[in-house]
Amino acid sequence: MPRLNTEDFSLFDLCPRRRLYELTYAPYRVPVSKAMADALHAGLSAADAGIAAEKLMSTAANPGLELPPENLYSACFHHSKLIEVITQYVLELEPLLSLPGPIRLPWGEFQPLSFLTNSGDLLRVVICDRWDEQREQMERFSWRTAIDTAITGRPMTIIAIVIGRAEKGFRSSPWTIGYRHPSNKTIRIKKKGAEEFGSRWDRVYREQTDEKPLDWLTTMQEDGAFENHAFMFTEPPPVNAAEVLRQIDKMAADIGAGVHNQTRSACFKLRPCPFTPACLTAQSPAQLGWREHPQSPLDHKLDPLLSCS
Repeated sequence: MPRLNTEDFSLFDLCPRRRLYELTYAPYRVPVSKAMADALHAGLSAADAGIAAEKLMSTAANPGLELPPENLYSACFHHSKLIEVITQYVLELEPLLSLPGPIRLPWGEFQPLSFLTNSGDLLRVVICDRWDEQREQMERFSWRTAIDTAITGRPMTIIAIVIGRAEKGFRSSPWTIGYRHPSNKTIRIKKKGAEEFGSRWDRVYREQTDEKPLDWLTTMQEDGAFENHAFMFTEPPPVNAAEVLRQIDKMAADIGAGVHNQTRSACFKLRPCPFTPACLTAQSPAQLGWREHPQSPLDHKLDPLLSCS
């Protein structure tokens, strides 16, 4: 019987074959968004923001992050400090987070990837470049929300952290950038009212200062810098929970049966799937030079000639 988690279903819905490949093959480089999500999960699990920073730098060292080669180490370090302060922010809001235990279901065992808060709600954190009403609806409706809430019957609090677009590997947002006074060296993050930072103020990234995560967050709060950069809302279990649970049962059965059909509409959605060259040429990722994870969770080998034509 399968042992599945939230991400298994989310990836399977996106593309069964991509889920299979991602479980089997180690990436050449890890997308920064995934590396940050993994680092955040590690930091929240340990209730230690420093663990999040260490996790991101570990991923940057091996296998590496998808960042421009110019100033690569500085960009990786920059993102480690960014995820550190985000993790500290979440821990200040919810200091008593815990990981829910696995849930036994007729088809197998399910592990939610959201956290449990002290109030008994679920908690999920979304890190994104920008935020609008459409993105909020997408997160409310997503499988990452629907599966955990439907199976547990608990509402989910979603915290959205807006970090801005990356420019040459660096982010420009209050989570990363402040201004240092030319004389007393104090740090400010956002101007108040008509007050301007003079030309003598130094624009600095947090990693260029001695500011600890909590110190930085305190300044952000004093300057009102969370506005438009942090959002929080709660989503109840789906009103059609019975239908959602039936869909989950069907997906679990397909995963257990080894279904790995390609979902063509997902191949070039937003950004090309990294495994598209394999699918387009009817070769396995191994034939194109991908190396398998040392301990792949799959108990069967892939057909090296999966064809998508």
